Amino acid sequence: MYKNNKSYEKVNCDLCGSWDVIEVPYCRQYTNNQPIHICKICGLVYFRYRRKSDLLAKFWEKEIYEKGVYTSHNPTFISRHIYALEFIKRYIGIKKRNIIDIGAGEGQFLNLVRKEGGNIFGIESASRNSKILSNLNIPHFNGTVEDYVKNVMTKSNANIKSDLVTILWTLQNSQSCVDMLNAAYGMLNKGGYLFIQMGSRINVPFKKPLGSYLSTLPQDNQPYHFSINTLQGILAKCNFEIIMTNKYWDEDLLCVLAKKNTSKKTIKWEKDNYQEIRNFFIRWHKESLLMKQCLKILPLNYEKFIAHTF
Repeated sequence: MYKNNKSYEKVNCDLCGSWDVIEVPYCRQYTNNQPIHICKICGLVYFRYRRKSDLLAKFWEKEIYEKGVYTSHNPTFISRHIYALEFIKRYIGIKKRNIIDIGAGEGQFLNLVRKEGGNIFGIESASRNSKILSNLNIPHFNGTVEDYVKNVMTKSNANIKSDLVTILWTLQNSQSCVDMLNAAYGMLNKGGYLFIQMGSRINVPFKKPLGSYLSTLPQDNQPYHFSINTLQGILAKCNFEIIMTNKYWDEDLLCVLAKKNTSKKTIKWEKDNYQEIRNFFIRWHKESLLMKQCLKILPLNYEKFIAHTF
């Protein structure tokens, strides 16, 4: 699928740059034989083979959005957007703030922000979603964040500066998390904020079977599996300092509010021990086998979700 495909490039650890990895135990059973790796230096869990951002954008357009695999109107995703909105309102406020959402999707979150008095702008790669954003009168850029950097941010008179950049369920799906965060840094005013929301899965209590988290789709559509430590590390690498999180260990979501660092101080963060991460996946696999038995007794008329990234 990837080793003999020239569209894929083998990459080193995004966080520390190391090539020294071990494979996530049992992952191939869930991913159609695609390996996921753990960096032995910093503990980042990631997929090493990736296509360029434009090819990934086309994959999401054709295989996820156009086939109806994902829509933000699902009750689960609506609740996540409301959670993000209320989190931001509580800690920094929304009214009159200039807010850019990277991965704006169908515009549901930005529409909520607009109703609270925020000045909104979105970046969205899918043409199908761009049409929805236009119908909602949401100003946006249709293209990847890499396209936005190249075609907008390099032109200082056209670059929109913001008080807050939001990345909801998108950072883990990016081709390069470092490139995305560096772009967010450049979009922010001095003292601006970054808000990230994603699933809380690594080094926390198990919240779903491993087979419901991983999938047989190409693994570069979600190449990162962050813990709070590795997320903090990648943010520090891109000059962001975390100032607030939710109770991610107790909830389905991991929410992080970070601030743009314009000083020369070093932002501290802790590495994950790769052996502990390895053992975490071993326990997750064993617990998943037990959960599979429990799920057999549940009624079959529940709504089915595609859960590998959402």
